[in-house]
Amino acid sequence: MNFLDKLKVGARLGAGFALMGFFLILVSVTSLARMSALNNELDRVTNLRFKRVALVIDAQKLIHENGRSSLLMTIESDPAEYERLVSLQNNNKDAISKYFGEVQSLMESEEEKRLFAKVVAARVAYVGSFTRVKELVKADRNSARQVAAAEMAPALGTFVATMEDFLAK
Repeated sequence: MNFLDKLKVGARLGAGFALMGFFLILVSVTSLARMSALNNELDRVTNLRFKRVALVIDAQKLIHENGRSSLLMTIESDPAEYERLVSLQNNNKDAISKYFGEVQSLMESEEEKRLFAKVVAARVAYVGSFTRVKELVKADRNSARQVAAAEMAPALGTFVATMEDFLAK
């Protein structure tokens, strides 16, 4: 304290304000750095994660529409309606493939890639089952209904569950 006692009041006030100014600048720089990090994380969430979720949800809508189309095929007897449903399924499959391609381009980690590989594998099983239903409808509607209940519905459940797992991570 001896040193401060020797200083005049003006010098002590000046040193105090300089010290306060230094701390103010230090806090400001730290705050700006933290805000920048927060902004980067927010940008990542909105531009990557949210976009992935939106794409998967859009794909899910088309996936459920394909399931409904397959079930409608088993009860519909009008050939024109059958062809419309087949066309709808084909268009939806193409759109889902596009969505999934976009999702894959937004992957950030190996864990996400691993989970999405499970989604793709479940999709293959599901598409195979609803394609089988579609083909059986032409020959035997009753067999098509049985395949829809025994194979397609469980495959759809697995497919949706793997998408939910992917979205949860």
